[in-house]
Amino acid sequence: MGMFRSSLWFVMVCLLSPVFLLIIATSVLWGAWWLAFGASLTIGGNITSRRKTIMIVGVATCLMTLPLTFNQISLRMDHYGVVIRTQGPESLSISEKLSIYLGNITMGLAGFVIGAPEVSIETLLLIRPNPGKAYSVNHDFAMGSPYIHRLVQDFAVKVARGESSPHLKRVPLTWDPMMSYSLHDYRVPLAIRGGGLRAVAHKNDDGYLIDCKATIDVRYSEKYKLNIFNAYGTRLYIDEAIFSALQDLGWLNPYVLHYKWTVKTDPGGNIISWGSDSPGKSDRLEES
Repeated sequence: MGMFRSSLWFVMVCLLSPVFLLIIATSVLWGAWWLAFGASLTIGGNITSRRKTIMIVGVATCLMTLPLTFNQISLRMDHYGVVIRTQGPESLSISEKLSIYLGNITMGLAGFVIGAPEVSIETLLLIRPNPGKAYSVNHDFAMGSPYIHRLVQDFAVKVARGESSPHLKRVPLTWDPMMSYSLHDYRVPLAIRGGGLRAVAHKNDDGYLIDCKATIDVRYSEKYKLNIFNAYGTRLYIDEAIFSALQDLGWLNPYVLHYKWTVKTDPGGNIISWGSDSPGKSDRLEES
């Protein structure tokens, strides 16, 4: 039993080591040396006899210094933003470009931690050498958002009543700040906010099949800033201008992504079910 636990622990460490090495490298480049120290203890504790104690100290160091880390990230964002806006992306040094590049990857991995895998994948795909490409994936996660559900429902009912054509023209996807969010709904706007929804209704004997497509132009905007937290002396925000600069330099590559799924309704247009597992459809990312 002890050998099995040791082997399982070894496998977990091997799988997580690249992630911790990324965190260490990113922390050093962003000036958060204390986070690098904590991550180093967490991963390095595995090779000592007092593994558990050292790892607990490492994790505790990372957690206790989070306010300091958030402030340091924001300060570095401030610095990079000023440099880029006043001197242009070309003025960034190699280490600065590398820190922003690794910051993009770290943000992508963080999305998995907060339960938003779609925006994680979108962020990580920016490092692929595919400027201007379009991709499609059959995925119905967007229906978990009451906002998207209502858009599709309203369209289907209007089609059933003869008040709308079976083709839904592009509807801009915007979430009002005053909207009430469910935990799942955060996952959806993070991935497709700023995109557009299109749909086509097909009548059959049981009602309608609605082919839906949400399209998002995955790229950073030079003018967009996302304020995540600012209270109790702690500040964390994201200035997309610094990542947009890497797009201009060819380090990150924008692309277009289509999420496709099918909704089934009754004859009155009321939604019965939805899914992305129709025959012949794959949930794998494919070039459009």
